Amino acid sequence: MLKKASIPLLALALSATGCGAKGVAVPTGFCGVSLKEESLRPLLPDGENLKNWKADLQATVGMTCSISVDKKHVLSASVQYFKDRMPEPVDMDILKVNLKNAAKIKATFRGETYVGSNGALIYAACDAPNSYLDVSVDVTGSPVETAPDGYKKIQPFIEDLVPREAKKYGCTK
Repeated sequence: MLKKASIPLLALALSATGCGAKGVAVPTGFCGVSLKEESLRPLLPDGENLKNWKADLQATVGMTCSISVDKKHVLSASVQYFKDRMPEPVDMDILKVNLKNAAKIKATFRGETYVGSNGALIYAACDAPNSYLDVSVDVTGSPVETAPDGYKKIQPFIEDLVPREAKKYGCTK
């Protein structure tokens, strides 16, 4: 049986050895671009094993990517570049079903940006007329999605991701 004095020492020993949940190493890139650690870190839960996956789309110019932590999906994005057509108008009824607490926000890049507590939909305007970058972000299995103000953690991520993707595809300079 443990004595009362040994319980705090045991707790200190366990924390010093790193037992329990810990933060995963934040990847330096996502969807083929480098990202700031501070924009991605708030979207990642504690865990041990992070898998960062990406694949090019076949039917259109773009890619899809995802991150899982301890085999649980936590973040995904789809990026599509359209050179010669404008996006379809956003149906807010459908958007609000897919994005919790969805609202249109003013972003640092041109276009339309809708952010909710579990993801985002972005139509970023390109430099060439009638061209745009369509980016959708889904956050699941993360502390962000259950919080009504989760968009506050998602917005810095999209403000980092979207301009970098736009440059990568030649959408903007």
